[in-house]
Amino acid sequence: MERCQVEGCSRDVSKAGYQFCLDHWKAEKAGRVAKCERCGRWHENAGRRCKGCSNETAGDEESPSGYLSSTKIGDRLGISNVKVNLILAELGWIEKYVKGWIPTERGNALGANVREMRNGTPFVVWPPNILTVSS
Repeated sequence: MERCQVEGCSRDVSKAGYQFCLDHWKAEKAGRVAKCERCGRWHENAGRRCKGCSNETAGDEESPSGYLSSTKIGDRLGISNVKVNLILAELGWIEKYVKGWIPTERGNALGANVREMRNGTPFVVWPPNILTVSS
């Protein structure tokens, strides 16, 4: 028998041709197991990346060293980057700009920086202490 494909699981797959053990098959159907957007491994954490990829900081072209993009913040909090941006907008820290996001005066006071994706869309990155700031 084959092993379950979910990161950290060592159980056997119950049927030939399946990727998951029974528990992870149920979890995948319920949306609690996802494929890592970076490496393609299956994982249980709520973020879009597996534990290994979410801990990597080198080579992340979206955010400069030490700063956190909405994707990294979402990975740490277990929510999507879209929800992170909506929460930050609700706090009044960022605002919609054409296709992307830019910081407000309040966001700038908290240390926000604007970066651009390769296609020119702006996005905001934050210093690590943003996770402990209260509005």
